[in-house]
Amino acid sequence: MLSINERIGQRLRRRRRLMGMTQATVADLCGTGFQQIQKYETGAAAMSAARLWRVACALDVPVTYFCEGQAAAAAEPPSFLPNASDVTDAFARLGDAQRQAILDLVVSMTAAKTGQPTT
Repeated sequence: MLSINERIGQRLRRRRRLMGMTQATVADLCGTGFQQIQKYETGAAAMSAARLWRVACALDVPVTYFCEGQAAAAAEPPSFLPNASDVTDAFARLGDAQRQAILDLVVSMTAAKTGQPTT
């Protein structure tokens, strides 16, 4: 059975080839090196959400393209984070300054709870 990284990598390779693009071209569009794209395609490295978004833009597909065919349960937020998808959706609709203010607040709250200084 393939890991999620391997499945995403297969979709990346399939789409890249369909578009007639090289690993170097995708890498340039995503701000990384072709070796990193190679690692993504083989499943040797996991992509961050931000990188997945950049790759999707470079390949002119929605981010969900990489998850097509996956079990529905794998795409659901973890049950230990109730309302996680609601928070994410609302956060995405805010302006940059508002998002930064909320991030600063959450970081300071976390630091206060754990006793760690904020950076």
